[in-house]
Amino acid sequence: MKWFKNLKVGHRLIFGFSIMILFMGIIGFTGYNSVENINNKLANIFSVQLPSINYLIQADRDLQQLLVAERSMIFANAKSDVFKTLIKDYEENLKQADERWEKYKSLSSSPEEKAIVPKYEKA
Repeated sequence: MKWFKNLKVGHRLIFGFSIMILFMGIIGFTGYNSVENINNKLANIFSVQLPSINYLIQADRDLQQLLVAERSMIFANAKSDVFKTLIKDYEENLKQADERWEKYKSLSSSPEEKAIVPKYEKA
């Protein structure tokens, strides 16, 4: 530190401001990298995770509607128009649930999700 005390005042000021500029550059670079990281994670959330959750929710809703149609068929006359409508609803909801499940599978990217898919399909 003796060398610093021996410097002229002008050189000390230049040295001090140079250190400040260096720190500001480091802080700016770190901030820019953090913003880029956040932006990439948000893009992943909005392009992959939210749509996949939406497909799962819609598939679950279709399966619930399928279950309602199935339970209603128990009490309907098998030769009535109501029964035929219930069968049509059942098949339509099953088809929609399968389509949405396939869309979900195409979006699943993490190893945990890919490990769960065969378990679900087996069940």
